[in-house]
Amino acid sequence: VEAARATAEKLIQKHGVDNGDALSKDAFRMLTCRKPTVEEADILNRLLSEQIDVYLDQNQSKAFLGVGQVKTQTKNPSYTAAVTSLVSTLMNFDESTSKR
Repeated sequence: VEAARATAEKLIQKHGVDNGDALSKDAFRMLTCRKPTVEEADILNRLLSEQIDVYLDQNQSKAFLGVGQVKTQTKNPSYTAAVTSLVSTLMNFDESTSKR
């Protein structure tokens, strides 16, 4: 969760909280080294939207973000939790690449 959260925080810093489409496409590109197809982009946007709804509860989002040793300093825990969930999903995608 910490790697996903760190990546999510970088994406939020770059794209802000009002540009979910660009954020999700950039996350996909960052983790797979290719741009998403139109269908994949739609799925990513739908997932992000669903996760935003899931993490509207501040207690739930803070609990999710509280996992791990490094604590987040976000001003918007609900959005950060939603983007973290999106990034975590992408990290588990078969096409994701990682440096070892």
